[in-house]
Amino acid sequence: MTVKELKQFFGDPVLFAIIVYFFTADVYMAGNGIKLNLHNASVMVIDHDHSAASRELIYRFRPLILI
Repeated sequence: MTVKELKQFFGDPVLFAIIVYFFTADVYMAGNGIKLNLHNASVMVIDHDHSAASRELIYRFRPLILI
């Protein structure tokens, strides 16, 4: 049964091309094309506490300035 299915699969060039595309090119492009890094995001903070801990937390969200 497996041999028959493989003969039919390799005998159909359109189906073979689609399977090769989905399992190689599309997976490769999705893996390399999607970037999950965050750049230049705006952050807004509403500090109702006004404590030292909340000021420290807000300070940690400030961008690093590299000289």
